[in-house]
Amino acid sequence: MKHPKKQSKQPNPALFLTIVSLFIMIVGIFVGRAVVSNTTILNSLARDVQTQVGAPLKTQSGTTTNVNVYYLIFKPKINSTTDIIQHYGWNDPDTLANEYIDEVRTFSHGSISYNIVERKVIEDFTILENGHKYTADEFLDCYEAGTCVGYVDRPGEIVDYKKILSENQICEKMNSGEIDELWINGPPYSGWWETIMTGPGSYVNQTDPIQNTTCQKPLFIMGYNYERRVNEMVHDLTHRVENALMHFIGTKASVSGYSWQDFLYERYNWPDRSVFGCGKSHFPPNGRQNYDYTNTESVNSNCDDWINYPNVTSSPKSINCNAWSCTDIGFYRWWFSHIPHADGTDSNGIANDWWKYVAYGTDGSPNATSTPTPLAANPTPTGGDGNTGTLSNSKLGIFILGSYSDGARKIIQAGPRVIKVLDPASNGTIAAVRDYKGLFPSGTVIMRVYVPQSIQYSLSQNAEESATDFWQKHVKPEADKLSSSDKQLIDYLNGPNYNENFSDNKLESDEELSWYSRFWSKYIDLVAEYGMKTNMGEIYVAGMDKKHISKIIGALQKVKEKNSIWSYHGYTLKYVTDAEYEKGFSLHYRTFYEELQSNFPQLANLPMILTEGGVDCIGRSQDGWNGRDPEPGDQYYGYCGGEGPLRRGNADNFKTWLTWYDSELQNDSYIKGITLFQIGDNSNSWRSGNIEPIADWFAQYLRDQGGSSTTGTPAPSPTSRTGGPTNPPTGITTLRIEVWVTRDGVRRRWSSQDGEAQVYISGPTARGPDRFSVIMS
Repeated sequence: MKHPKKQSKQPNPALFLTIVSLFIMIVGIFVGRAVVSNTTILNSLARDVQTQVGAPLKTQSGTTTNVNVYYLIFKPKINSTTDIIQHYGWNDPDTLANEYIDEVRTFSHGSISYNIVERKVIEDFTILENGHKYTADEFLDCYEAGTCVGYVDRPGEIVDYKKILSENQICEKMNSGEIDELWINGPPYSGWWETIMTGPGSYVNQTDPIQNTTCQKPLFIMGYNYERRVNEMVHDLTHRVENALMHFIGTKASVSGYSWQDFLYERYNWPDRSVFGCGKSHFPPNGRQNYDYTNTESVNSNCDDWINYPNVTSSPKSINCNAWSCTDIGFYRWWFSHIPHADGTDSNGIANDWWKYVAYGTDGSPNATSTPTPLAANPTPTGGDGNTGTLSNSKLGIFILGSYSDGARKIIQAGPRVIKVLDPASNGTIAAVRDYKGLFPSGTVIMRVYVPQSIQYSLSQNAEESATDFWQKHVKPEADKLSSSDKQLIDYLNGPNYNENFSDNKLESDEELSWYSRFWSKYIDLVAEYGMKTNMGEIYVAGMDKKHISKIIGALQKVKEKNSIWSYHGYTLKYVTDAEYEKGFSLHYRTFYEELQSNFPQLANLPMILTEGGVDCIGRSQDGWNGRDPEPGDQYYGYCGGEGPLRRGNADNFKTWLTWYDSELQNDSYIKGITLFQIGDNSNSWRSGNIEPIADWFAQYLRDQGGSSTTGTPAPSPTSRTGGPTNPPTGITTLRIEVWVTRDGVRRRWSSQDGEAQVYISGPTARGPDRFSVIMS
């Protein structure tokens, strides 16, 4: 696909007058005094991606595939103060990525949800296979003259993909389950295909797969150009979809009698047909030439019937470009929305949800993606103005214990990468989960079910039967209390807290460790069958030696197979900021990974979360950061503090240690974060560990590391949003009005373009900000 320079257009002030004429009607809606006609859409879709004019009503397949993305951005510097995006006024790559994620989630009917789990910016140009790399001056000259190299159809001018893969450990990250695909964004003439694959099982995807890489599964590599809009990113996906579905389905008819080929029929390539399908990426059903998206000639098409797949009846109707608003992005949305996305598999072995072939890069079996989980009845909410926030680069998070406190709310709004909650269905902390996922859908939530230590399993009992009993009697009943929409907000579900429920298992001998590994392998399978993923281990600080890791490899392999995680408790005993010393305590997990890297390299990047951490000794009420050090005569004096410059009971000391610890965690890519113990429980037992007194500092620290919510106000919970307000909001004292215009999928404040005008009105209601969208056709 060619990449012409972005064109600017002149303002159209008439649009603003049209918007103003709608205000009275909208305000009436807001206070409950107007009736909304069926031509006005009150949009509550995630991130306010609009349903297009003429598109069929959205349905959801009931399953979703979460695809984890490594996002690599090439952003060369033109001089010491200016990068190429600033120089030319090109699009922000992060904004493009967020818009693209929204688009795919919407037009796939929730079948695919992309999550950017790692992002890297390289302030340089790419290197081509022929060794060429631009200097800033060279690029500026050739760009203005139109003489640049970097065309994929010219020998040697393709980017050096293998260099990108190796220098960024992409295959290693994919093999370990950290990521599922790679996105690359950069300036024009970077030399990459819109879509390409590598790894065993790859197929022609715009071009031949990249050979001889270390990837052990099919890996999609998407190439974008931030000179262009999100429209072109979506266009790139059309080619991926066409190749994937032709590879796995092609002309093979499903039980319904219809194939992918039937979907593709259009006039340009099949002019003799009387009824066409939905067309192809470059050719709409009525198209007479490439990119003929504005053709007003009508043809008979059965495309709208594909929304009923597998019950397609081939009932044609006359359509032209008005079906997709006569725009390129309108056609892509319309085309994608008709791809089959129902539940089940037919007797020919073809899945009724064809998006799974697109997501996995396989015949529908999970690749490195998350196990499909039930899709919420309501889309995951977003921040109050329809956008999501930005997760902090810090790895510090919180363990919410007991209640959803004011301090926890402040910290959540600052974007921690991971949080943990105890018994959310029983103690109300599910509200924290809803707020967090509303603001940060790609954040990570761990759920722990408290199982008292009176529940014990012995080595004399069968490990697999013990795991089944523990799951069915103690964890599953708590998980069952969650609604289907709330379950989707939970990323990982706990099992036993280390060996608390194993009466005679010290996890030291080969027999003990083998039993433990078999217990967890069975437990992880049970949780996966339930549709969730597991947090394995909760290994106490210094609770397992490096030599023990080889004895639990079976369980760790199961963690990887089921896209789960394992966990360790990252506590310091006395505020030590010496990394070598702390390898015995808060950084002890590093010894585990030394063993994996040496003897089990396939697990060397297995993701881990530190699911408890902070300052402790032996769990006494005095042992937290805000408690007191052991006094002389205490058997733990010296071992757990009482000497040295940093002492318990001083908030500044705790902040100093947390800042140091966070800097250490940044060095370990396999560590996804830590949930510090604790916030929300001010009982005597855990009061000295309560983070509430430093919540303001904590939130500011996360923001200083890049975290932010869009509004500072969590979005309404899923149960309060069902496609528009169900009751008129009350208690309004002020109105805040913002006018946005969308053109070709790009949202911006007051613009000069004709397009969809979106009016957001919010007031301080009990339910949080409400947002209304008006679609003007």
